[in-house]
Amino acid sequence: MQGISGFAQAFVAPRGALGQSVSKRSLKHGNIGCMLGIDDHWMREAIDAAKQAGDAGEIPIGACVVSPGGEMLAAAFNLTITNHDPTAHAEILALRSAAKTLANYRLTGATVYSTLEPCVMCAGALLNARVARLVFGAHDERFGAFATAAFSITASR
Repeated sequence: MQGISGFAQAFVAPRGALGQSVSKRSLKHGNIGCMLGIDDHWMREAIDAAKQAGDAGEIPIGACVVSPGGEMLAAAFNLTITNHDPTAHAEILALRSAAKTLANYRLTGATVYSTLEPCVMCAGALLNARVARLVFGAHDERFGAFATAAFSITASR
């Protein structure tokens, strides 16, 4: 599979910085640019959710979903340990909450901010929700679905 089908843009953070951008084309070719100014604000919301996860004894990962108009639809953090649920990732929980808020599973035009590169499960949910943009704060060297070689859905096959 080439590119990130369904995503207008995906953004990843460089080491030591809050974030930088990557388009479908540049992900395929390894080129990276700059994030939008507002992304810093929303990524901090995801980081706050991750801190809540850590305080609750969970893996400290947070996510939030922002509407095309700039309204936060949902924020969530990992609850896999608390809920005894391997699917209770921050991204999944945030998508579920945002979909309930809109009374629609399609989150067309929305941006998802996650503190960690989403896994394959979460990437599938993001695609099914028709999310327009993804911004994540750090690569997941083990299970990342976008930029990590082992699972990359952007890699040429």
